[in-house]
Amino acid sequence: MFYMPAMVEWSGNKCDYGCLYCFVENSSKYKVNNPVEIVNQLKNPTGVAGQAIKLGYPLLFSNRTDPFSPHNLPVTRLITQLTANMPNGVIWQTKTGNLKEIEAVLNAYAKAGKKNAIFAITVNTLDDSKRKMIEPHAPPTEQRLKVAEMVKSAGLGVMANVAPLHNGIIPYAEFPAFADELLKTFHVAHSCTFHISRKAWKKRQAELTQAGINTQSGRDYADAVYEYEAANPRFTLTDGNSLTLYNYYREKLGKVGILYGAFMENLQNIPSGAEIAINDFVEPFAALCPDIIDKDMRMREYLCLQDLNLYKRYDVQRVRTLRELLTWLYNNPEAKFSPLCNRLTAYENGKIYRL
Repeated sequence: MFYMPAMVEWSGNKCDYGCLYCFVENSSKYKVNNPVEIVNQLKNPTGVAGQAIKLGYPLLFSNRTDPFSPHNLPVTRLITQLTANMPNGVIWQTKTGNLKEIEAVLNAYAKAGKKNAIFAITVNTLDDSKRKMIEPHAPPTEQRLKVAEMVKSAGLGVMANVAPLHNGIIPYAEFPAFADELLKTFHVAHSCTFHISRKAWKKRQAELTQAGINTQSGRDYADAVYEYEAANPRFTLTDGNSLTLYNYYREKLGKVGILYGAFMENLQNIPSGAEIAINDFVEPFAALCPDIIDKDMRMREYLCLQDLNLYKRYDVQRVRTLRELLTWLYNNPEAKFSPLCNRLTAYENGKIYRL
């Protein structure tokens, strides 16, 4: 909600692809949504998500289960028909699936004249033998590249998601050639490195080891990506660090998410070395959404799970409105979604500065 280009994300019923690194499969804290609830919310928006829908913010399907996985196709078909006639931008995050189902989405959008949609297609390697090891039941790499070409031909956005980006999957020395090849097909690419969780390691140790993935963080890959990104900003390590991706999302979707959109856009107007005041962080969203900023929404319920221990503190438990939450984030630079969550800002002597 805060850091992604789409302000609202829903995940479907179940995923059939069996990816070894899946953070949903290997964790008990991520929950899928009831398909009926998703459809009802699109028809009659309510609550925080409903406010975002009514204001025209993009929708993401989905970050936890694949919308084109066979189990999710019934609800994906309903979502396609509903979103085709909505002004909201849509991101389909997927490893793809049945080509006829994807063609049905493209045809429905074309019939409705909808152009504000992006297919974010996961491609972790161009070596399909390696792909089979880490994503045993997912569509082959060749099919994903074919779908990317189909989406481009339909006039929609297409980006590559490389997640996880890990030396056990793509050796460091092979990364520049891999990135070059991806950008021949995709408009932009976004990568992600992360820890393989201890629970995943214990649960699927033999499979992960066979696939060449170990428990070490992939984060040392960041330097290689930043070096590549400096020469070609179309490939970036994280959404929030990239003005190229921000502008791409704006172009393809219209609106983008809160902190990701309003704050990133405002940063471009702040000169290098200037202090970033609290109003620079809070007011851009207040101006965009005056009907949400001071509404009692029990905002603490929507805080990131990764920072749950930090957010258990007494002071944040009293937060109820979005203005109060943004103020708290500004005053707690160690929080995940503070103004320091990108490479355009720095913290020194208790103050935040524009680099």
